[in-house]
Amino acid sequence: MKVPIVIRLMGQFRIIGANHEDLTPVGAKETGLLALLAVSNGQICTRSWLRSKLWSDRACKQSQDSLRQAIASLKKQLGSHNSIMIVTREGLSLDRERVKIDLFDEVATKHSVSKDTFLADHRIRDKEFIKWVANRREVFPDQSQSLTKQDATTVVGILPLVAIGDDATIVGNNLLARLAMSLSCLGPFSICDYAGVADFSGQTRTEPDVMLLARCYYYDNSFTITIMLTCVSSNKLLWSTVKSISGKNNIQKNIFFLITQSTDQIANTLSNDFLFGSAEQHQAKKLVIGAIDKIFSTSTTDLNEAENALCKAIEIEPKGIYYGWYAYLMAFRCEELKEEYAEELKSKTHHLSQQALKLDNNNPLTLSLLAHAYSFIFRDFNRAASLIEPAIKMNSDLILVQDSYALLNFYTEKYEQARAAALQVLENSVFNPYRFCFATSLCMIDTVMGNYEKAAEYGELAIALQKPNEKIFAPTLRYLAVALEHTGKREEASNIFRILKKQEPSLHSSEVLRDAYPVPSKAAGTLLSNSLSKLEHSIH
Repeated sequence: MKVPIVIRLMGQFRIIGANHEDLTPVGAKETGLLALLAVSNGQICTRSWLRSKLWSDRACKQSQDSLRQAIASLKKQLGSHNSIMIVTREGLSLDRERVKIDLFDEVATKHSVSKDTFLADHRIRDKEFIKWVANRREVFPDQSQSLTKQDATTVVGILPLVAIGDDATIVGNNLLARLAMSLSCLGPFSICDYAGVADFSGQTRTEPDVMLLARCYYYDNSFTITIMLTCVSSNKLLWSTVKSISGKNNIQKNIFFLITQSTDQIANTLSNDFLFGSAEQHQAKKLVIGAIDKIFSTSTTDLNEAENALCKAIEIEPKGIYYGWYAYLMAFRCEELKEEYAEELKSKTHHLSQQALKLDNNNPLTLSLLAHAYSFIFRDFNRAASLIEPAIKMNSDLILVQDSYALLNFYTEKYEQARAAALQVLENSVFNPYRFCFATSLCMIDTVMGNYEKAAEYGELAIALQKPNEKIFAPTLRYLAVALEHTGKREEASNIFRILKKQEPSLHSSEVLRDAYPVPSKAAGTLLSNSLSKLEHSIH
């Protein structure tokens, strides 16, 4: 087996041959071309993308000629090693079986990868390449830690358990907690616990690389346990196992063996160097996953972090769905911004929506995110309907498609349709970490419909579904307080309102009467305002 060629991107750019000879090309553009291919980690780079980074200031024909010349020059300089470049009509890539790259592989180096500057000596003056390098310098200190085999840390996101029956819930959560602890103690893994099954409060919160989901069912005196591991960047199933355990005797012993076996198999699965695909795409997807988590936490600090993460993800990979999530984020921004910033927010949301549709107008998730933004921010229900209708036809099973449809019906006072859709959303979201939002939708709908007992049940469920020790979702508190007040549970309603006021000291009942406030009608706004006003007086 031939010793692979080594490409060093951290510090001075260098290509080292099998006999330690320096193969680094002389030309700046040739060096830049190789750097772009190396960072793509074996993925194909299209010719147009490469031209946009190295010759962004030139006309199409001129940039095509320049790329062809750079490829020819690079092949000539690499000599007998030029087969490491795979050149096709579709684009260019590197043969990863013949190349080691310091960002992704363990290579001999004089310095620590994380301390050197990415492409410290590059001489390319193209503004797009300079922007790309600046972005990579932000990304790769973390990326080198998370994707390099040596001292790697793969972040495993633990999703809430899917279970049927009390016994299955107890067994399943016990399994999840012990598996999470087992992985965290193994060394190369850290845990992002969306399920709330274990105490990882001392760990820094990081976006997950993979998601772990467990299902547990008890039927006919037997537990059936399924564990699945999926990749964040591709949504592909990486590993799964199914175990049947008869009876309740020795259940803990059987779980111990299952955890031991699963930990080993997961570790082996995640040891694959090329599991996560392109470093850029994986990093962008991780940023978006983290942003989504922060959007649903709804604190101002987290929303700021979510916005920064989405901006970085779009800069790395400008995908329509990322613009869609950014527009969706603006709906959460609405309530915290003062009135004078409303037009600025609308203008920004409109731009984001246009970009999302330009890049991704056939994605039902993108359409549903934009439908919510048009309903919530613009109150343009016709536009929202024109977006959600094709989304439903394409994929009516997507949770956020159903949720946007439910809320659109709520805003347009079609309460029965709204409630039916919201019930479907809650039923289909049993393993979703943001299920509390969907329970809140039912609390809102039932409150406005006058089903106060049911509204209170869903409001209390929403609070129970939130992760412990986090700020409670403000819409849950508002509508739950109103529902409890109408059922005569004044003390409970006042306690909920106190929590709300502690989280939002400036909140006042009159805000609900603003035209921009997202209630379906003036009557609904008056209902909320009157109840909140009574509670304001009761706690003073």
